Amino acid sequence: MRNEETGRETRRLLARLKRLAEAEASEEARDEAQRVLLARHLQRLRGRVRGGA
Repeated sequence: MRNEETGRETRRLLARLKRLAEAEASEEARDEAQRVLLARHLQRLRGRVRGGA
């Protein structure tokens, strides 16, 4: 009986770790996408300033 509880607890903890890792990866991907979008936006603004628009 105790062995079954330990197995369930282990699976539950592993699932939690997997969810946390996926959430962290998702946050990192979102942050990288935001950096790329910001860089593009700044590049456009710089082009407007140089272009006199």
